[in-house]
Amino acid sequence: MLVRAALAFGIATVVPVTLLAQKKPDKSERRDSKRESDTVSNGKPNIEEKGLARLREHFAITDDAEWELIAARIRKIIELRGSLPKGSPATLAAPSFGKPGGRGGSPEQDSLRTALKDNLPDAEIKLRLVHQHQIYRQNEERLVKAQDELRAVLTVRQEAVAVLAGLLPP
Repeated sequence: MLVRAALAFGIATVVPVTLLAQKKPDKSERRDSKRESDTVSNGKPNIEEKGLARLREHFAITDDAEWELIAARIRKIIELRGSLPKGSPATLAAPSFGKPGGRGGSPEQDSLRTALKDNLPDAEIKLRLVHQHQIYRQNEERLVKAQDELRAVLTVRQEAVAVLAGLLPP
């Protein structure tokens, strides 16, 4: 009907029929497109690089070698933070029984989620919970070590900026 209406008004000569027949991208296609736009393309920096550039300005670092050392340590902190649960305790208290690999999609969380969903015995749930707790503690220790490594190369003023930026605990 849309094509007939377009033909009746002479729009078909302006808008090709292929444009009228194009399907709307689904949610995953739109998300993938957004991720691609957030990465380096056409010489534009991604979101992380923009944040690092602002930090470099606040740290008042002009030496590229010094900055590369500090930026590598900041990237490590950001990466390690991604391995820890996100959100407030209230959002963490609401379990996500969705698909494996979903929100908080670590293999340990998927294993625990599956145990709860499949009503496995308490002993099995306890084993999986202990394993997830161990992984969490290891990641937390790596994060503290990475933060100490960053703190070791910063001046007092730069450390204060890093604390305000949320990279280091006070």
